[in-house]
Amino acid sequence: MRKTTLEEVLFPVELRPLYYGAREVAARPLVVHSHRAVVNKATEEPVGIVGSAYRLITNEEAVRYGRQCCRQLFDVTDEEALEIFNVYAPPRGWFCQVDMIHKGFELNIFKEEVYLPFVRVTNSYNASRALRFDIGYCRKLCLNGVIFEKAAIQFKFSHSGSVAPRIDFRTGKDQLDKIRKSFASAADKLFQFKLPREYELSLFFRALNLPKRVVNQTSRAEEKRNELVTALEKHAAVILDRYRSQLGDNTYAVFNAITDFASHPPEFRNFHRTPHAMQVRAGTWAHDFTDAIAKNGSLELQKYLQADDEAVPASAGDDKDAGAGLTEAS
Repeated sequence: MRKTTLEEVLFPVELRPLYYGAREVAARPLVVHSHRAVVNKATEEPVGIVGSAYRLITNEEAVRYGRQCCRQLFDVTDEEALEIFNVYAPPRGWFCQVDMIHKGFELNIFKEEVYLPFVRVTNSYNASRALRFDIGYCRKLCLNGVIFEKAAIQFKFSHSGSVAPRIDFRTGKDQLDKIRKSFASAADKLFQFKLPREYELSLFFRALNLPKRVVNQTSRAEEKRNELVTALEKHAAVILDRYRSQLGDNTYAVFNAITDFASHPPEFRNFHRTPHAMQVRAGTWAHDFTDAIAKNGSLELQKYLQADDEAVPASAGDDKDAGAGLTEAS
């Protein structure tokens, strides 16, 4: 269920020292100089352990920077036009992702498919996800999202003595226009590419790099893997049928099924993928697939699907949001 309120992620935090030793009652604990704890002041619970040089950026600051980024990207001054579209955070709140939209920048595809651009702000308190600003599009009808990782907004911090750090975004409306044209072009190529139904499921799995079935299983682990693959296949088949009936036998229908799955991942045991990670994969696949079509004039699906594609282990943990590395500009 989509959340649009920020209260859950704006809890107060602070850096506190770590100690070790003090097993004896009279002993004095020693400070761990290499690391510090990030503590939720409202609950007194730690939400992260970070290095001593860690630059703490609160979620409140990250959201404020996100609004600044949106104003610059959409070239607007009225902050009231910006809306919180979705807020995601795990129960302990060690990281968060906040999507912001401006409804004045709708993109119409085929005169009936409406998409909204959004900026996703990512921040964490355990250094697992650097402060990051991604651009994506969501389908207005069903809220399925896609992230264009290569379009991540570059930025840099500037410090001046005790003055709070300032952030300089290297973006503007030109970048948004470029992404809009690229997305519209990709959508058109996907719609024009007719797809025989027997290739749908394989293409779906290839796009999201979902686990592959083990042939001639010999262990319980491989059996469990195949059980997961079967569950994923059944789940994907239902989504593919729905979008094919709406949009026809083409790869644009498969793309919508992929973004639906990515935005609303199934809660299967041993399947741990975040929406962000799969939305990034969806964007990357759409870009690479349409580039291949444009380069070759067409595409041999059988050959494309047989290409080596390293499978993701079915028991793998969360893939930690593909592309979550630092995007500060030097």
